[in-house]
Amino acid sequence: MKERISIRLWLETFFMLRMLNLYRKDLSVTALPTEMTTAAEKTVAFLQSQAARVSIPSIELVADRLQVQVLVENLTGHKMPTAYPSRRAWLHVTVRDANDNKVFESGALHSDGSIEGNDNDADPARFEPHYREITSSDQVQIYEPILKDSAGKVTTGLLSAVGYLKDNRLLPTGFKKETA
Repeated sequence: MKERISIRLWLETFFMLRMLNLYRKDLSVTALPTEMTTAAEKTVAFLQSQAARVSIPSIELVADRLQVQVLVENLTGHKMPTAYPSRRAWLHVTVRDANDNKVFESGALHSDGSIEGNDNDADPARFEPHYREITSSDQVQIYEPILKDSAGKVTTGLLSAVGYLKDNRLLPTGFKKETA
């Protein structure tokens, strides 16, 4: 197999540090630019090495289609992502051919912080479903809680939330929803 597969798990924590640094004057940020950059880089390094493990247990070519099984393991002691419900983690998958041409991509991050293919970034009233299988580049696996209001609509207001429309956050090792 000559394809090269790249899979990254992104967590948005670093993004806020970069946004604060970018709009430092408007937001009256007093930390030095180098301090913000260093904090963002250390956060990314920590998240990539200690928050989760991403592996590829199997790769198969079936009927001229590449099938890649991806395993994401939560290494924290809590649901991931955690804290305020707007946090999310997602898979950025890229497949390149032997000539390094991109033949597939899911979950690319835009400079404005939106995720390519995320229904919620395109329309706040919608959300990206949980996928067992990604078959198209306009699908992206996003681990997140999506709150609902009493009318069953997407909300970001904690006071108006009555439950979840989606909560596919990654559970910590040993946690079982059925017995919790």
